[in-house]
Amino acid sequence: VTHAMQRSSHIHCACHGRYDADDPQGSGLQLADRWMTVRDLAELDLNADTVVLSGCETGRSSHAGHEAFGLPFALLSAGARSVFVSLWSVHDEITTEFMGILYRHWYPQSGLVPRRAEGARQAVRAMRIRAPHPAFWAPFVLIGQP
Repeated sequence: VTHAMQRSSHIHCACHGRYDADDPQGSGLQLADRWMTVRDLAELDLNADTVVLSGCETGRSSHAGHEAFGLPFALLSAGARSVFVSLWSVHDEITTEFMGILYRHWYPQSGLVPRRAEGARQAVRAMRIRAPHPAFWAPFVLIGQP
């Protein structure tokens, strides 16, 4: 997985995330055979425009000031230009639908690609119509270059 990540310009990880408040650098992503921790991610040499982590709690920190130890910062410090994460547990089916909408806005058939932030805003607006409760559309944030 790490070799593929280091060769990719766009990375999408659809897996479980875990935030460890006692050891933020032990937070990570659950792969098939192990946890990929913040420590592991920080050691990568990435050249990705965007990393999408569509799992639970991939952008979470226990309180202000701990953001520097979480998954988004590890990926940004490893070379990613932007990271799209969730701040709390997310519903699998809604997340799948949201990601489909997000990618349609990021990569429209017209070929005119909006900035990541504008595509994310458009996806949130579309999702609010389908699932109005904020629990379904509000956990997702874009960190880094817009």
